Amino acid sequence: MRGELTLQTTFIGDPGKIKASEEETRAFYLALLTRILGLRRQEIEKQAETDTRREA
Repeated sequence: MRGELTLQTTFIGDPGKIKASEEETRAFYLALLTRILGLRRQEIEKQAETDTRREA
């Protein structure tokens, strides 16, 4: 992975009423998607490693 983007979100009050700018919204979803894909990639690599050990 090139670099990991860490995003910390703190809600104060009702999160449904938060008005994020378009740039903030894009950054949030980009960080979320990047994290999900990174975790899935790790999961696939771990599974492939386990499968390789079983075949050996």
